[in-house]
Amino acid sequence: MADDPIPSVPSTASDAPAAAPDDLQFESRFRRLPPGAGELPLADFAHSLAAIGYRGVVSVEVLSTELRRLPPAEGARLLREALLGSWSEYSS
Repeated sequence: MADDPIPSVPSTASDAPAAAPDDLQFESRFRRLPPGAGELPLADFAHSLAAIGYRGVVSVEVLSTELRRLPPAEGARLLREALLGSWSEYSS
């Protein structure tokens, strides 16, 4: 199995504040942050994926009340820019 290609499993990026929230369920459903806007070690995650040869999909999933208030095109643009700004330098 060592010669098997690495499966292309979608990977999702979002971020979170450093401090643990009082209500983790609420925080995870309504207050996630765009990549690079919080304190999660996304650079380490991106480096790890690159180190194992992962070349699959990386998407952004940010469950955020604040983001939902934006027009869809503006929210998509914001998340695209956040992902490219915080991820691409680590994944190449």
